[in-house]
Amino acid sequence: MLEIESPTATTHDETSAMRLSPDQKQQYLRSYYVVTEALIHVFDASELETLLNLDDDTGYIPSPNLSPLKQASIDLVIAIGAQCESLSAARTTGQAYFRRARSQAFVGFLQDPDLDMVRTFLLMAFFMLGECRRNTAFMYLGVATKAAIALGLHSRESYAAKPGPEDQAKLRLWMSVCILDKLVNSILGRPSASAQIRSNSSSKLDDVAQKGDSITEHLMASNRVSTIINDITDTLYDQKKVTTAIVEQFLQDIERWKRELPASVKIPSADPSPGTVTQQHGAIAKVYVSCLYYLAVMLVSRPFLVSALTSKGLGKGAHTQLAAACLDAAMYLSQTCSEALNAGLLQGSMCIMKALVFASGLVLGLEIFAKYPVESDINNAFEGAKDVLRHLATQSPQAAHYLDILTNLSGAIDKRRSNEASSGRSRYVSKLFSLDAPPETAGSQSAQQMLDTMFPFTDAQPGQMMDDTMQDWVFQQPDGDDFSLDWETLNVSLWDTYPFLS
Repeated sequence: MLEIESPTATTHDETSAMRLSPDQKQQYLRSYYVVTEALIHVFDASELETLLNLDDDTGYIPSPNLSPLKQASIDLVIAIGAQCESLSAARTTGQAYFRRARSQAFVGFLQDPDLDMVRTFLLMAFFMLGECRRNTAFMYLGVATKAAIALGLHSRESYAAKPGPEDQAKLRLWMSVCILDKLVNSILGRPSASAQIRSNSSSKLDDVAQKGDSITEHLMASNRVSTIINDITDTLYDQKKVTTAIVEQFLQDIERWKRELPASVKIPSADPSPGTVTQQHGAIAKVYVSCLYYLAVMLVSRPFLVSALTSKGLGKGAHTQLAAACLDAAMYLSQTCSEALNAGLLQGSMCIMKALVFASGLVLGLEIFAKYPVESDINNAFEGAKDVLRHLATQSPQAAHYLDILTNLSGAIDKRRSNEASSGRSRYVSKLFSLDAPPETAGSQSAQQMLDTMFPFTDAQPGQMMDDTMQDWVFQQPDGDDFSLDWETLNVSLWDTYPFLS
């Protein structure tokens, strides 16, 4: 797992970096809104505007009108916005505001948890994800989750019988904690604290949400599909329980979630002015919810795709359909993010999206590697995933890491095609030497080795017999049996740590 060291800065650098004009603060605020939509929402817009106006004009002196944790949460909003705005702003303003927020966050030594503590540590976790400090983000996220549970945000009894604006704010904060906790820990392969809370606590909070509240509806939609994603990773990838019945039940859960989506989540924004802040506000939220839906389908059906790629078409009809579902989900996810990129909706740093795009690109790349030729839509979606990561790689080392993996995978694909093209039409002769043969790079060689390790029988001839271990991939067992899979190549938490980039 890629972890970046924390940069250092001098007091002089931080002082100058925190001198922001009102216009600069508003620009960072807009970037913050875009990157956090449908994932976290810890402040109402009006409240946030008021708090920013209370902040000292010079910026680098904490406001005496705000508590340390409240000041920290405001600083983190600016830090996240600066992190997403540009590389220079991330290194100067973003780091300066984060350091001040971090020092303010620990003033009370985590005593007396309140809503500001939940906000602050949730935002610190989000910022650390953007900095590729995922272990640190995991720790901060744990504090935010435990503080929220200590405050009873998961319990209906903590809300008024007739919920008001304060209850709406608490519900949004709890949904934000749950979404980030479940998504991050699903990706990292770690247990989720909020997922341990069962007893239908989420459904009991449905009446707290106001109907027609688009922000809360997007958050609740993201939370429910994140719960399904967490359950899938726990059951299929951690417990290794993969049966047709279990997979079909998960697919029914996903379909039920999709049917119950409110209109505000499904209907495109009807803003006649493309590129405006209002249009972006609704569009990015829909992009995130859609991508989480595609990720859920992709995760639950991915074992069947791997089986289809390695079994030479010997699988059952139902398994073939599930493999196709995985491929379609990966393609739709990549297309959705590419459309958002082309529409100018993506910021320079989007810590959750880069992981989702990489997952889809890897599935598409493996399909292209194992099957040639493939449909143009699949090729285009694979290239689209790389384009999105290339955009994010400018400011994100993690996205650059993901892009390197997919680029090396592209090299392995090109080499495979070249070998097939030069193999000729007869088994009695092969090309011995060529002056036009492209030199092999270390990346393409190691990518080829990785793929050969994952799929040691992809080059086998159709009539070639597979050994007993490989037969497990063909899913010849009865429907009730578990599948025998190479789980180290399927675990979500290992998707970005392949051997050829170790």
